[in-house]
Amino acid sequence: MTSGNQFRAPNGYGSMVATETYYLVRSDPNSGECLFCWFSRRKSEWRVYLMSLTRVEFEAALTSIPPLIVPSVNPKKLPPWLSDMDGTNFDELEMERQSAKRTYRDQVNDRYQHISLMVANSDLVLLSENPMKVLSKHALQCSPPQNPHRVQLWFFTYLVHGRNIWSLKKPTFNAGRWSREAPAHEDRKFGRPCLNAGSSYGYPTHKMREAIFHGYIKRAGLGVRMTDIHADTLVQDMGCKVEKKEGGLFRIYHPKNLPFPSYYQFRKAVIDLKGLKQVQATLYGKERVKHSLPHQGAYTERLSNLLESLEVDAFRVGDRASSMYSDDPMSVLCVARGICATSGEVVGIGMSLGSETSEAYRAMLFSMAIPKSKLGELFGLPITDEEWPAQGLSQSLTSDRGPGSKDLATELEESFPMREITPSNSGQSKALVESSQPKKTHTQGAKKFKLSRLNAMEMARREVLRACSDNHTSSVSKRLTPDMIEHFSHYGLPATPHNLWKYMSNRMRTDGVSIPFDQAVRAFCTPTKMMVRNDGVWLGQKCFRSEELASSGLLERARPGLDLEVRGYVLQMAVRTLWIENAGKIMELNAVLRLRDDAGQLMMTLDQLLDQNIELARIESTTRESAQAAKAEYRGMFKEAVGKDWDAGEMKTGAPKRPSGTTAHEERVLKGPVRKEKRA
Repeated sequence: MTSGNQFRAPNGYGSMVATETYYLVRSDPNSGECLFCWFSRRKSEWRVYLMSLTRVEFEAALTSIPPLIVPSVNPKKLPPWLSDMDGTNFDELEMERQSAKRTYRDQVNDRYQHISLMVANSDLVLLSENPMKVLSKHALQCSPPQNPHRVQLWFFTYLVHGRNIWSLKKPTFNAGRWSREAPAHEDRKFGRPCLNAGSSYGYPTHKMREAIFHGYIKRAGLGVRMTDIHADTLVQDMGCKVEKKEGGLFRIYHPKNLPFPSYYQFRKAVIDLKGLKQVQATLYGKERVKHSLPHQGAYTERLSNLLESLEVDAFRVGDRASSMYSDDPMSVLCVARGICATSGEVVGIGMSLGSETSEAYRAMLFSMAIPKSKLGELFGLPITDEEWPAQGLSQSLTSDRGPGSKDLATELEESFPMREITPSNSGQSKALVESSQPKKTHTQGAKKFKLSRLNAMEMARREVLRACSDNHTSSVSKRLTPDMIEHFSHYGLPATPHNLWKYMSNRMRTDGVSIPFDQAVRAFCTPTKMMVRNDGVWLGQKCFRSEELASSGLLERARPGLDLEVRGYVLQMAVRTLWIENAGKIMELNAVLRLRDDAGQLMMTLDQLLDQNIELARIESTTRESAQAAKAEYRGMFKEAVGKDWDAGEMKTGAPKRPSGTTAHEERVLKGPVRKEKRA
């Protein structure tokens, strides 16, 4: 048996009780006795006690079925009064102490110094008839003399805990942890005495704790300071009064001498109840408190598949688009980007102008659901599925959200509100998208804005390419697992969101959901009414056609003066293409020019199309006024030149006769001489 082994008697055994832990001090083969010790708290100090069993008795208790004595399941490396410090490196802990008069090392060395002689002769001590008496005699011979019980405790503590000198440490970590609310102290006020009102001024906190909690919970809120809550609670809830003295001195008192807390009593009681972090979050807001929190680990640690979680990076771009028809800036361009939280890949992008921010979220969802080659086609960009393979919706967006739930785009807009391109108000809550945001340099002085030379459509096309570019330029090297590192290294691949997406997609590590194209159109594109005429489908003053439309028979149903109204869908920032419902199916149409010209003119946003309609109406109005003025001009010119009215004449009955006589001669003169060629 090894000295220091710990045992328990689960159901008791002789003098051994079930609740105690017994330490084997020595197993003597000569005498056949096993010496045990245990520690017990007596009032404010610990004592050690000894008990011996014969080896035969002890071993029989160990091997009986069921065993009467069993080894402890979780033996402690330190004595009971230091059990909370098990596994602590006290030398390391020492370095964190400030202005300590005596070090932990000094404490244990002082105690060991008094038992070192006994430890060196421990065999003689333990073989003696009464080890406790030997240790008591030694305690009185120490310089200075020591308490015998303490020397006994130190000696056996040191022996049965592997001769670990730290087992001799004082249990100072519990200092000050006694209950201030015990009945013995119920009328005593603790804490620093009041310097100007006397040492007994004030009341113990526990008598007012319920009133403090009620006052705080009733008034706490964003921006409400603790000093204001304390003052209102004292006056309005506890009935305190304020005494105004000479010299501008104020003092709070209670007219019935009932207890009320000082500010620091009030503050400590609230913090004990709620915790400092919760109190700060209530006062300053959760977002501000987040910035002071320690690092909680990588956000991606909980993710394993593509589109397992979706982050939305929603912002307003820093520059303003130029108007196509004036020198004024257009409304701000709103951009919403859906980012796969696992890979960092931008999966979708949507845009809108001005306050129509929900359209940006809808367009983002639409672009997530369709191949990116199709997205490039809609914006007139040569994007291939190979360079931007991301496609699919997160399951959280497609799951059954129950009756009465909000529109998906509305939910996204509320969860990820639009912001300017400035440091986010909640960077830690969207850590994965913060690094990919377009940055804006802040300048000082008068407020300014940048008027871009790009129009709204050109700016939208730029943002689409920016999203694609970010997939190839951002670094996700910190997310790579050892297997990924080996793969990327073997093939010489850069650690970009694009390559991480391909790596995981090729291994079917995705939670993405695919939906049919027509379902995506109906779900996310903007519904609108369109007119079908015999030459095509018209949205405002823009005509759309396709071969499918021509062969559908829909145009034949429209007659001059009898247009048909159909339901259609548009992508607000790219109306070169639209879709209409026909016989329960989606039909795709493309814009056409009325004259042969540059087809790039057809690339425009819905707002630009509406502006174009207004401009065209203005042109038509100008044309009508100009035509009428031109008619008057030339009719007057004719009157002045000829001397007769433009429409001078009278109505005759019957059909006009063939010219003859003088009339025929006049006609020949007007025609001039005409030569007739002979026929061969």
